[in-house]
Amino acid sequence: MSYSIYDSRGYVAEVASGGGLADFCAAGESAAPGPETAALIADGSSDHPEILAEELGATSFPGESADSVREAIANAAKRCRDVAILTDGVGIEDPEEGT
Repeated sequence: MSYSIYDSRGYVAEVASGGGLADFCAAGESAAPGPETAALIADGSSDHPEILAEELGATSFPGESADSVREAIANAAKRCRDVAILTDGVGIEDPEEGT
């Protein structure tokens, strides 16, 4: 299973495998992340992707997998317009595909 970031316009980027996301969440919880990173881990979304990108860009996480996912989410958040939603894509309707 893979996880992607979406915003209000739709798909932004693929950011993690299931194992990579688990590593990211575990590392993020122990690293005392900023409020937007904590919101993404707890709720699966951030209402302030620009702050999320700053928080994740200003740190590193222990472990290659967790840090790779941190970097991928930070880069994706930079491209989000007004929200960053972390999802496996199930139940997401893509306006371009009409599904």
